[in-house]
Amino acid sequence: MKVAFKENFIVDEKGKKRGVIIDMASYLKLQKVLQSIDVDQLWFWSQEWQKKERRADQAIKKGNVKRVDQVEDLVLELQR
Repeated sequence: MKVAFKENFIVDEKGKKRGVIIDMASYLKLQKVLQSIDVDQLWFWSQEWQKKERRADQAIKKGNVKRVDQVEDLVLELQR
């Protein structure tokens, strides 16, 4: 995804606002990060998805997960 600096906003190639420029150093850092992320993977970095990732990490740390070795076992577990 190409981004550009325009009137203190970061805009994508379609003109959609993607963020606000706080300072040029932050802009350059963000531009470098965006160039390293595949456009098809941007959903993973959304605030909503990252919140879910943190919730999953907490569940794993607390041991609130179950492991199954076969799909049939998973189905049985989900039916309980």
